[in-house]
Amino acid sequence: PNSPLTDADKEAVKDKVDTSNLPAGTTVTPADKVTGTPDNPVVEVTVTYPDGTTDTIEVPVKQKDSATNEPTVKPDEANTPAISAGKVLIDGSDTPESPLSDADKAVVADKVDTSNLPQGTVVTPADKVTGTPDNPVVEVTVTYPDGTTDTIEVPVKQKDSASNEPTVKADEPNTPAISAGKALIDGSDKPESPLSPADQEAVKDKVDTSNLPAGTTVTPAAKVTGTPDNPVVEVTVTYPDGTTDTI
Repeated sequence: PNSPLTDADKEAVKDKVDTSNLPAGTTVTPADKVTGTPDNPVVEVTVTYPDGTTDTIEVPVKQKDSATNEPTVKPDEANTPAISAGKVLIDGSDTPESPLSDADKAVVADKVDTSNLPQGTVVTPADKVTGTPDNPVVEVTVTYPDGTTDTIEVPVKQKDSASNEPTVKADEPNTPAISAGKALIDGSDKPESPLSPADQEAVKDKVDTSNLPAGTTVTPAAKVTGTPDNPVVEVTVTYPDGTTDTI
């Protein structure tokens, strides 16, 4: 109550008055401010007929949810790599016009902070990436319980793990057939056998990082796994954006 009305709000109130059965030439004039009570705010509207007589009606009003709320993007998790700061990591391409999978839409939707928005607010990501190659985003429509909406842009980045595939280096020339495709270690190759730091380095050196992003790290497991016929060492490849692959 006592809040002033903008011209746009006056038009919205005016449009709520049904003049379809009133004489031609009838005019509708909303008041300049909200009246009523906090529980029942109204705008008084003067209806002026062609003969100069008037009626006054009260039109109930409610401020749009979109006018009292502002959706935001959640802050980064602790220890988020700088390259990923402020961005949602998606599996699909982050090139503008690329479609979004349902899984990537869910990740984008989860980045919108709805903790301070009205209960029943719905978050709907667009079907594709927009923005620019340097700043790809996904537009998200936030629909409030009263039907009004806001739109925000959520920055996205394709996971390094989705656009890279670590491989094992090719064998050196003249590698004996018995050793083909394998890293040679000093310790036992039986599953569950521990790896020495030197053997971990030998395993690490077998991973081809030549085509992976600068800053990628390779971390061999501490022991041999697999089977007696096929002993292996699991290696975690960690990309600059914090995503990982295991080979």
